[in-house]
Amino acid sequence: MSHLFSVLGPVIYLAVANIGAGTALMRLFPAQARPREYASGIALLLGQGIYASVLLVAALTKQFTLPVLLALTLPFVLFALYETRCNPWSLVRKLGIAGQAFFGAPLHWKVLTVVTTSLLLSLMASISGIIEGDALAFYLTLPKIIASAHRLAPVPGYEPFMSVGLIAEMQLAALYLLGMPDASVKLYIWLTTLTGIAILGAICSNAGLGRRGRLLAVAIAASSSCIVILMEGKTDFFAAAYGLCAALFALRSWEEPIRRASLMLSGMFLGIALVAKLSYAIAFFPPMLMLLFYPRLVALCQHWREPHQMAPRVLQLVREGAWVALLMLPPFLVHFAKNLIMVGSLNGVQGSFQYFTSETTRHIVLNYPLVLTVGRYWGQLGNISVLLLAWLMLAFVLPARIWRAQPKIVVLLLAGLLGVACWVAMLPAVPIPRYFLATLLILAVPAAWLAERFARSSDVCDNVVVAAAVFCLYIVFNVWSPQVFPVHIASQYLFSGQDPAQSAKLLNINESLSRDGYETINQDAAPGARVFLASYFRFWLRPDLIQTSNNDPENATFKWEPSDPEKLWRQLHEHGFQYLYMDGSQRWKEMIKSPPSWVTVTELYPRGAFFGTSYGSAYKLDFRDAPGTVQWTTKEVAPGAWQVIRSDQRG
Repeated sequence: MSHLFSVLGPVIYLAVANIGAGTALMRLFPAQARPREYASGIALLLGQGIYASVLLVAALTKQFTLPVLLALTLPFVLFALYETRCNPWSLVRKLGIAGQAFFGAPLHWKVLTVVTTSLLLSLMASISGIIEGDALAFYLTLPKIIASAHRLAPVPGYEPFMSVGLIAEMQLAALYLLGMPDASVKLYIWLTTLTGIAILGAICSNAGLGRRGRLLAVAIAASSSCIVILMEGKTDFFAAAYGLCAALFALRSWEEPIRRASLMLSGMFLGIALVAKLSYAIAFFPPMLMLLFYPRLVALCQHWREPHQMAPRVLQLVREGAWVALLMLPPFLVHFAKNLIMVGSLNGVQGSFQYFTSETTRHIVLNYPLVLTVGRYWGQLGNISVLLLAWLMLAFVLPARIWRAQPKIVVLLLAGLLGVACWVAMLPAVPIPRYFLATLLILAVPAAWLAERFARSSDVCDNVVVAAAVFCLYIVFNVWSPQVFPVHIASQYLFSGQDPAQSAKLLNINESLSRDGYETINQDAAPGARVFLASYFRFWLRPDLIQTSNNDPENATFKWEPSDPEKLWRQLHEHGFQYLYMDGSQRWKEMIKSPPSWVTVTELYPRGAFFGTSYGSAYKLDFRDAPGTVQWTTKEVAPGAWQVIRSDQRG
């Protein structure tokens, strides 16, 4: 039970703190501007955005400690608990209403409800599933370092990546600081994903969809492999959740009595979403402008022949735009300050997005939007559900009159298409749905609305819609079960009475075997020892060993040259490396076979295991009478914080 508490306790505590902070901030706005439905979910996501910036400031000032974290969160935990006490039966009433709707639905809709809900809940099992490569390299590694060093420190070898937004990573760092073990922080990614999908349901309600339409929109999200695969440790859905909140309040701003408050809330969430995923500036920001200012633009078009009416309306539009921009600003200020400190510029190093040849790029563009649903290109990492495209095609089947009196559905459709068009125009060689996921999920609303209308036309159509959704959900579960849905293993991980070290072995078998190689170094290495990682992945190393591992300049200069076999060994010695880890690629195996006489190589892993070196190799390096001197060493500059320094600077 102690292990179960160490996993669930921090998640519950931080989530309640976020709800409290978000609720407190929402109290600054008029009551009619605060949605009653999904209030806790909106507060959770708003609190995440607030705390991400506050905690980043604490990390930048080297004050990311447990007392500081508790001082920042405990008051809002108490506030959230007090708010819950004031209305203890609200959840019971909501569950009662949902139960009545469920039992009153036809059997096939009951089946779809159960299948969709079960799949979303089963995503919790990803806590024991595969950890995706980028998460092992950076997105889970960075929070682990921040929590250990109590400050913002770069991931060695990934220094240029420090320019990305750290909205999600700061929250994961807080969970590590609260004592969450290993990769269990993926549970928080699951919680955020569920909350974001609930907000998608709120958008559907605002746009006029019924219960079945909301369920179909959720089914689109749940059957999208680009969402399911994020449970392996990537943080892309945080930005999508904030973006969906921004879209929800943009639609609510169409109601004149609450327009200003809704614009401000939408601006806040939009700023958080853009910082969390800077690629949203291309494919999500333009659609948001359409959603935010559609009523004003319609009014301008209606009065363009009346000059005396145009001037005040243009002024009103500018004033509202200024409010949105002002509320977007705070997370950007903290983000830019972080970039100036960590990488020396506002935007950092910008990578190239020319992933493919011009011929392949042309083929990608010609195959939009199919490439987003069935594409298999490098880096794509999953697709949006085929249901999205299939149900949008119903627009060509259903009569045109169904669009009458549905302005929000029409604008959502146009906004989503605008976002996709902007993405294709700006980055045609990047068909990666997770980079503009919020835009694609906006399109899920008109797609679900079309499917709902189509299902109403006859019993056959109704059955076809439900069958298609159930089939797609089954395919996703069946394909990703070993990696993302290891329910039995996850239950053992959570409920076993083992200590955390033993429980951590209850992972996907491939993950467990890969972890073992790093663990042999963790058990043997002294604090602050240097490990050269001939691998992209760092997560399973101890935090002090990650901080002192090979950095970006060393990666660029350390090369194995058969013509000069001793050169790399001399570099390893001069830079103070005592351990070497190679992943399954074994790119330096020839070097290991024939070390110089002044180097003793001791194999720590796998030591003759049946799988050989396919899961990596770990070695201890001993240098005796080596040529040259050790020029670099390590120093603990503060409790838990390590730096690589020149040997002559160690005092």
